[in-house]
Amino acid sequence: MLTFLAHSTAMISLEDGINEYGLSIALTFLLSKKIKPGINGGFIVRKVLEECKTTDEAIELIKTIPISSSHNLVIADKNGKMAVIECTSEDINVRYSDDYVIATNHFISNNMIKYNNKEDNWYYTNDRYNTIDNYLKNNATIDFDKCKELISGKYGFICQFEKKLHFDTIWSAVYDLNTLYNEICEGNPNKSKYKFDNRLEWGLKQNNKQ
Repeated sequence: MLTFLAHSTAMISLEDGINEYGLSIALTFLLSKKIKPGINGGFIVRKVLEECKTTDEAIELIKTIPISSSHNLVIADKNGKMAVIECTSEDINVRYSDDYVIATNHFISNNMIKYNNKEDNWYYTNDRYNTIDNYLKNNATIDFDKCKELISGKYGFICQFEKKLHFDTIWSAVYDLNTLYNEICEGNPNKSKYKFDNRLEWGLKQNNKQ
């Protein structure tokens, strides 16, 4: 089974990554209705990558962490196990799928919808979700290059934000969890190009085998 994780973000933070075991995690944020003492999403991402090898291990770890704010955590491993953990300081929900999982900047599980931002379709979060969902529903397979095209906005609205919003996608990443090959787009992927990220020593060694 080929497993990919693609992530597009619009804030500077520790929001996504892949480790040497083929486990990847990415964060999308919401405006929190309540904040409590605890760990924020960026530190959770780092902790998972440092301590876990599989999606199941990551989920069990996250369940033990006091969470301070609201976010989605998209997790996938090289065995094809995928999940989205919808988190707030008050509640948590895990949703699984054998086909694909998606998260933008809102919750979709029935017990988590009440924690969504008051503004409907906040920064086009529903449009972005629907673009990805519609593409994946109507295409039986997806490869590395198609992942890049999808989150670059080729198949619908993803990152084509108007300047007046003062909100933009500032980097995107695509990870092949089977080979550990990865590419990063530093800038809005609708305007900038992807390139291999050679900042991880083990990733560089893996890329040299391609």
